[in-house]
Amino acid sequence: MTSMTEFYGEPISVYTDEQAIEDGQLVMVDETLFPGCLFTQAVMTVIMDKVEKGQRTYLQIVAPLMQDVMMIARKHPTEPEYTGNELDGNVTGKTLWFGMNQSGGITVMFPEDR
Repeated sequence: MTSMTEFYGEPISVYTDEQAIEDGQLVMVDETLFPGCLFTQAVMTVIMDKVEKGQRTYLQIVAPLMQDVMMIARKHPTEPEYTGNELDGNVTGKTLWFGMNQSGGITVMFPEDR
């Protein structure tokens, strides 16, 4: 039993990362370079908009962003209860939230996606 379960009790329902990927709400970043890392569809839309406008390639946007996220994430615990961090001053122009996901990777989202 985790401290979250002890505090809140058993969940009424669970929406897994796998279900969110199937539904299109979460998108794999790049399974080769960043295994288990996910973006919400909203984050991916902002990134792909920049790619389509010719601002940068996908990897020119994603690689430095994920390096920043992973560098910050390494400084913190990886227990499932970990609520994540915020990253300002990134390529999206918005605050990003990130935390550990069910596959042991990191999920990156806008705070309103949470």
